[in-house]
Amino acid sequence: MLILGFAERNPGLTRIMTGHALMFEQDRLQGRISQLFERIEAQLRQVLKERKLREGKGFVVDETLLASQLLAFCEGMLSRYVRSEFRYRPTQDFDGRWPLLAAQLQ
Repeated sequence: MLILGFAERNPGLTRIMTGHALMFEQDRLQGRISQLFERIEAQLRQVLKERKLREGKGFVVDETLLASQLLAFCEGMLSRYVRSEFRYRPTQDFDGRWPLLAAQLQ
C-alpha cells in the first residue's frame, strides 16, 4: 500500500519507476531504477523472513517467491496507472485486492 500510495501522489516519478519516461534515457538512470526495485524486493523479503522470529512460524511458500510476487503486483499497478494516463489510481479497490494477496501469504 505504501508503494501504491507514493505512486498516486507522484505521477511523474511513477513514469520514471515504470520505465515509461526512461525509454530514451541513459543506461545509468535505468540502472538506478532497477536498483531501487531490487532494494524494495530485498526489504520485502527481509520483512517476510522476520515473521519466523516474531510469530514463530514461517510461510508455506519461500519468502523470496512471495516478495517477488508482491513487488510484481505493485509494478503491475504502477504500470496500469501510467498506461491509463493516471485515471486508475493504484490504491483504487485495494481493500478488495488485498485479500487475494494476503491469501498467498498464509
